[in-house]
Amino acid sequence: LREKQGNRAEVAEVYNYLAVNDYLSGNNLKALEAAEEALALAKPIDSKQVLQETYKILSDINQRIGNSKEARTYLQFYNQTLNEILSAKN
Repeated sequence: LREKQGNRAEVAEVYNYLAVNDYLSGNNLKALEAAEEALALAKPIDSKQVLQETYKILSDINQRIGNSKEARTYLQFYNQTLNEILSAKN
């Protein structure tokens, strides 16, 4: 319903919560799918806070499943987004 109303950031947050829940439950594939959905929603609207969280989740998931290169890439995106958030606050 919220997605139809256009609040993509809130919907992306819900997908992040689902991703973390699945990750903690050991459901890595479901976690990856949920985090990728969050990314698809947050990226077009450039929701920095959601993107930061999503990149960290994606890094953790990829590290767990043995995709070290992708884990490092998402960690770099996480750090870059964090720096952008902190710079905007100053």
